[in-house]
Amino acid sequence: MRTVPPARSPIAPSSIARGATAVFTAGGRRGLLGSLLELYGADAGLLANSGTAALTLALRAARASGRDTAAFPAYCCYDLVTAAVGAGVRVLLYDVVPETLEPDESSLERVLDRGARVLVGAHLFGVPMSADRLRERCLESDVLFIEDAAQEAGSHVAGRRAGAFGSFTVLSFGRGKGLTGGSGGALLARDDHGTDLLRGIGDLSPGGRGAGDVATATALWVLGRPALFGLPRAIPGLHVGETVYRPPTEPTGISAAAASIVRANMRLLPGEVDARSRTATDLIAACPPDSSVRPVRPHRDDVEAGWLRLPVLIDDEVVASAAATAGRLGIASGYAKPLSEVEAVRPLLVDPAGTYPGASRLATALFTLPTHGWLSERDRDALERWLGGLKRGATG
Repeated sequence: MRTVPPARSPIAPSSIARGATAVFTAGGRRGLLGSLLELYGADAGLLANSGTAALTLALRAARASGRDTAAFPAYCCYDLVTAAVGAGVRVLLYDVVPETLEPDESSLERVLDRGARVLVGAHLFGVPMSADRLRERCLESDVLFIEDAAQEAGSHVAGRRAGAFGSFTVLSFGRGKGLTGGSGGALLARDDHGTDLLRGIGDLSPGGRGAGDVATATALWVLGRPALFGLPRAIPGLHVGETVYRPPTEPTGISAAAASIVRANMRLLPGEVDARSRTATDLIAACPPDSSVRPVRPHRDDVEAGWLRLPVLIDDEVVASAAATAGRLGIASGYAKPLSEVEAVRPLLVDPAGTYPGASRLATALFTLPTHGWLSERDRDALERWLGGLKRGATG
């Protein structure tokens, strides 16, 4: 039965073929790094086996320079916790504004006042934060700004690509991201601060040829189709659509195959961004004035979302009904709990008693709708009907 995936990274058969060739030639890494440096306006970088590994390396470099306390958004992917554990840094959390996914300003100021020497900001679901303003705030306080652009998906801030502002930029090429190679990630550095710290990281152990990444990319291309997506979704061990904490592993380099697949898939990005933008615009317009669902949107006119998925906030009284009717439409709940409630981060928290009302609301009220290019007209109509059916005062 047709089941819409919540997200899709565009993959072409020719990209998979290039990855398969790289298994035998071990090439492709240098060309990918050069393309990423150009795309994000960075000065230097390295390619890692995942975005989590890249963030771990950035935090380790910061800690080695005496910056051992990092501020994270209280609502984000649990992989941030994995990186913090892997780097051994102390953690402060700042709250997030549910309606925009921007950092809460008063909460942000508190963590900076409490001694955060590193600030990690994340673009979530293709809705970018004000990375330009965060960069300026960090420069004022001699704080290292790490921009997590794993989900930026073609977003722009003040005319620049999201991911072009941090002293460090973290990218991920895993499944469900805007750009994929089956696996992989990158750590990019700009300005003297970032490039100096990058030099201290040293060489990573080789990532191998990557035959497994070719298999993964092939599976994403085949099984990610709505006609077949019900198969992997039905396998509990794959954790499709779930966010789970994974213990850290030692970072390595990206595989040759993953690097080749990522670089080849880069040419598909403009078309996918256009498709997501059109779908998101139509879905936002489908939310009636009396709806119990409100789209999350940037609060600035000079910020352009990439809409990896369309995040929406749903009133408490219809959350159960919304979840029950999401069915096979590719609608998914967000991260199930704030980072403060992820058990692995508790020993690292500077303020274990801290509360984060914005993050707590997001954990219960945020759902994301698919926007990707494999949606059919029938799928979009069904999503619009789902949105239109969530009326104020409705109950489950």
